[in-house]
Amino acid sequence: MLMDASINVTMEPFRALIGDNLPNVQRSLGFSVQTVLIGIGAVIGSAPPYVFANQLGVSSASGFGTVPVNVLYSFYFGALILLITILWSVFTTKEYSPEELIVFDQRSEKVLNKPTKKNFLVILDDFKAMPRTMKKLGYVQFFSWFALFMMWVYMTPAVAEHVFYKLEGE
Repeated sequence: MLMDASINVTMEPFRALIGDNLPNVQRSLGFSVQTVLIGIGAVIGSAPPYVFANQLGVSSASGFGTVPVNVLYSFYFGALILLITILWSVFTTKEYSPEELIVFDQRSEKVLNKPTKKNFLVILDDFKAMPRTMKKLGYVQFFSWFALFMMWVYMTPAVAEHVFYKLEGE
């Protein structure tokens, strides 16, 4: 829980940074690219324990109740990379004042030159105009994420019960 909270506190400002630095017409694409990069990072981030154990010869054995050294080194490596990338972003990213952001939004709205609805009904219009393939993809995404959350919630007790034959508290 603490690690998940720490990652969210660390990474959420970057989501806001995308919203602040892209015009309205590019924000969806910006968030999509960010999501893809997060996924790629997650896949690459799962490699260090393997690399430490199989490429660098770090032990992957552990005693009862201890974390293997290759996993420990992977956490340290990940923390170092996280710290470096955050510092890089802090020192190289320009932050705009509220006045600059207003001008930025006004310019992007002029480029759009399209009237916008100011209420919730615009979402219904967008759903009606959405291509059929996109609607199918929406269902797939919904049920995929639903399945992932169910897996995250129930995987630990299922493994504890069926692999280790006990649940916490027994």
